[in-house]
Amino acid sequence: MSSKVLVLGIDGATFTLLKPWVEQGRLPNLARLLQEGAHGPLRSTIPPYSAQAWCSMMTGKGPAKHGVVDFFQRQAGSTQHSFVSSPRIQGEAIWDTLSRHGKRVGAVNVPLTYPPAQAGAGGYMVSGFMTPKGREDYTYPPELRQEILSVTGQYDPDPWDLLTPDQGLPSFVRWMEVFEQVARYLHERHPVDVYINVIQALDQLQHTFWDLITDETAHNAPQCSSAPRRRGRTAPRRRGRTAPRRRGARFWPLIERCYQSMDQAIGQRLGWLDGETTLFLVSDHGFQHVDSWFHVNRWLAENGWLQFAGGRSSLARLGLTREGIKNWVRRLDAFGLRRHVGRFTRAAIANKLGDTLAQPIDWTRTVAYSGSRTSEGIYVNLKGREPQGSVEPAEYAAVRERIMAALSALVDPRSGQRAVSAVYRREDVQSGPFLPGMPDIFFSLDNKPYLSSDSTTATRTFESMSPDDVRGRHHSQGILAIVGPHIVPGLMLLQARIVDVAPTLLYAMNLPIPADMDGRVLEEAFDDEYRRSHPVRREEPGASSPRQAQAEPVYTDEEETEMQRRLHGLGYLS
Repeated sequence: MSSKVLVLGIDGATFTLLKPWVEQGRLPNLARLLQEGAHGPLRSTIPPYSAQAWCSMMTGKGPAKHGVVDFFQRQAGSTQHSFVSSPRIQGEAIWDTLSRHGKRVGAVNVPLTYPPAQAGAGGYMVSGFMTPKGREDYTYPPELRQEILSVTGQYDPDPWDLLTPDQGLPSFVRWMEVFEQVARYLHERHPVDVYINVIQALDQLQHTFWDLITDETAHNAPQCSSAPRRRGRTAPRRRGRTAPRRRGARFWPLIERCYQSMDQAIGQRLGWLDGETTLFLVSDHGFQHVDSWFHVNRWLAENGWLQFAGGRSSLARLGLTREGIKNWVRRLDAFGLRRHVGRFTRAAIANKLGDTLAQPIDWTRTVAYSGSRTSEGIYVNLKGREPQGSVEPAEYAAVRERIMAALSALVDPRSGQRAVSAVYRREDVQSGPFLPGMPDIFFSLDNKPYLSSDSTTATRTFESMSPDDVRGRHHSQGILAIVGPHIVPGLMLLQARIVDVAPTLLYAMNLPIPADMDGRVLEEAFDDEYRRSHPVRREEPGASSPRQAQAEPVYTDEEETEMQRRLHGLGYLS
């Protein structure tokens, strides 16, 4: 029986990128982990975004059960929203379940754990991604913050901001080192039964530099057949193939240091194994290339399912288009501003100016509209549910089927290729009490070069991205590796999902699995002796945490604005 568990999360990690480096000997600690343990792809949530996915890892449940269905809480048919926080996570998280069984938990830099909560008697929590800037209440117990500062001198639980110049890359290296210093210190000074921490930086890094990373990898390892390949590319490479290589010469050493830091963290965790501990390496999603926008509202409008009200902005009447504004912002480089204004800031300026062209939607005639970028879905404007619904309930099923059929057949005229990988009815991929607030239709963009957009100012369905936009997007296939005293070495896990992590962790500690978890125990990862002597047991789920009853908003208006700005930099919001 495993008496302790370590979980190391690596946001955005993908075997598409990491396995070629393992084969080249560049990630020796990851290579050892894969050889000594069981591993395989890990299917993320639908859609594969960090808010939904990390909460599913924490709870063993899908978004329709744990309630975090996007980065914000949506009001049907309205643009009003508030960003999610830890009290929004419904039911037990893994640390709540473990606490009920007398286990101490340390959770460090796990996304969406702000405000932090007690993690069992003797446990602690340091919040991570989505912690507001400037807050000092990011630790539980509160006095842990001062202890961390005494070790590091400076600490920011969520320092990443892509709306900065490329010269900010050294901060990725520095903060990764700070976070690992804190992680090691807390593990040594405050030992617990289950220790969970997440490396967040690589997700931000890959959003920014995915083209450079994959080009550099292919250039340095042409003999590696599994090196990442571009699929369905529709836009010409900017200034030819040498452009990313020139950027690579400048930035690659620091980027490589970030991945080396990740590998060193894996090596440190392997060093903590003592014959009674199981280590889980997990990512919330994978990554892939992106070069184009898929403007969903524009597509709906072209098919007559979304209608705009009359009237245009003054800029539109002058003949200025969204694309024209973007081209104008790009020309700012003629004044030497690139050195002082980050690439994503330039993209944000262009998008904000482009928003001035927006026409209001005529909801009384609109049949369907796009969800947010990070919902990758479409809502039917249903009467009785939406404030100005136009679709009769009796027509709902037929309307949805027509939209799904057209979406499945949609072809990008620039490439002649299908635009989406799959289309789903929401009830076919989600179940739970929060299903009514989710899109009626989900679509997948896996292995497609598009980022979903809910823009109402686009003049075409497909649009090549600006060089200032993100270069990488999420893929639904993350990674999972498990090593421990009862794990089958060298086993390939082929059917693992992110909701399976929590129940498998509990099983490794010989604890019962709450009956409301959607995930299954990955029993195939364990040897026959352990499986015979430790049959899977179920239990009634525990009560919701008191923090979920919190009625007051967690974030101030200023913090919501800042969070929106930073999520825009990642391509998560318009």
